[in-house]
Amino acid sequence: MDRAESNVRQQSTAPQEATPRVPDVSDTTQAHAFGSDRSPVFVLLLEGTQGSPLPDTLPQVGIGAAPMDGAAIRSSLAALKSALRRASEFQDLRRSYDCLLSSYFSFRRRVVELEHDVDYATRLSSPFVQFGQQKFSFEANKLRHSQQECAELRNTLQERLDNAGELADLRDHLAYRERVHADAVASFEQPIDDLNRRLAVALAAATANALGTPSTDPQLQARLVAAIANEAARDLDGA
Repeated sequence: MDRAESNVRQQSTAPQEATPRVPDVSDTTQAHAFGSDRSPVFVLLLEGTQGSPLPDTLPQVGIGAAPMDGAAIRSSLAALKSALRRASEFQDLRRSYDCLLSSYFSFRRRVVELEHDVDYATRLSSPFVQFGQQKFSFEANKLRHSQQECAELRNTLQERLDNAGELADLRDHLAYRERVHADAVASFEQPIDDLNRRLAVALAAATANALGTPSTDPQLQARLVAAIANEAARDLDGA
């Protein structure tokens, strides 16, 4: 950017040589040449008359340096800087666009290659996929049956646990009934023993009487034994 500014300064300050020309008017004229938008440069032409012979040596006319407009120069430099910056940004964007475009086509080619690879792998793996699906279906059915059996076993176990509680209650009730029965049996054993002793005594007495009196009537003896037995039964029932 500084180099461009120096070139602009050199072009504005360098002396220029005027091209000699033959005057075609009789009086002095002025030609306006503009070095910039706001600074006209006045050039004084040679005086002469129409039809006069050309001199051997033509005089040289120098062009005076026009006054410099700093604001215009700064504005021009700012515009130039902006244009150069935009050009640089455009070049950067162009390079970025080219890189992105190249990357896009590269990725597109890669995607196409991968799609071909996937299609090829799909065709090759189709039998294995079918086998895997069949195996999976078989194992899934086994798993479903196993889950059903497990649920049934869980229900059975729960029923057994419930029955175990009932069985424990029944065992407690049975133990209680056994204790009650034992108490009842114990309460009946003593009267039975007493009756058995009384029966034995009565039988012994009846036997002794029968042996002491040989002419005893058998029917009377039978009635005596029956009476003793009935009395023992009544005593047992009362107990």
